[in-house]
Amino acid sequence: MRTRRTRTEPPSPPTQTLPSTLYLDTQFLFAYLVADDADHEAAAIIGRRLEALVEGGFARAYLSITVLDELAWKLSGVVYDDENDAPGAWRQLSQPEQRRAYRVHATTVGVLLLLLLEQPWISVLPVDEEVCDRLPLTLTEHRLPPADACHLTCAARHRVRGILTNDRRFAELTDSPVEIVTYGPRRTTESR
Repeated sequence: MRTRRTRTEPPSPPTQTLPSTLYLDTQFLFAYLVADDADHEAAAIIGRRLEALVEGGFARAYLSITVLDELAWKLSGVVYDDENDAPGAWRQLSQPEQRRAYRVHATTVGVLLLLLLEQPWISVLPVDEEVCDRLPLTLTEHRLPPADACHLTCAARHRVRGILTNDRRFAELTDSPVEIVTYGPRRTTESR
């Protein structure tokens, strides 16, 4: 699996002011980790910048269990495709076949998630009772898919100022309680 492993410096990105606290959406982290993703270069640039801001005490970056859940599934597809040397093969599997393949690759995916969680610049937000209580309201007000509504609710509950993503569903929100921060060209479809 081709994931981010080295710290080579690409050209400097355009200056973008980032909120002091950011929730890292699954789409961003997937693009950041997977070199074959269309948004990888842009995600890597802003990820390194955010990492430096966090390490310098100027920002904080968060994720939640919902991000890890979604990321585990997406990464299992990458691992499956890499092990079978067949890009896109995961998408051709039926849901029962994907579940079986996930079980085969769960250990590898778990290790990748552990490596992500060991990054000192990323913290985990709790999905507590208040987040659960607010979720139905977020679903009705913003009409997001459940996982995206969970991200928005968790970020808003913990007073995170922005969600870092290129997910078009977030970009289309007009009344988000949290700033939506995009880092590259807006996506017209979901990653992977």
